[in-house]
Amino acid sequence: MAIFMKAELAGVMTDQYDALNGKLQALPGNAFEGVSLSARIHRADSRVITSGVWSG
Repeated sequence: MAIFMKAELAGVMTDQYDALNGKLQALPGNAFEGVSLSARIHRADSRVITSGVWSG
């Protein structure tokens, strides 16, 4: 079953998000492989908004 997730991260800049995402993807076993179907990130005012479709 697929789920939609949206998160608004107040005070976070896109470079901070990118740095964290890079560290998470570098973890052994790549927890995102095969479960993230679609992902989007954009900046609005002083927050980062992420949205994605995930499958388990």
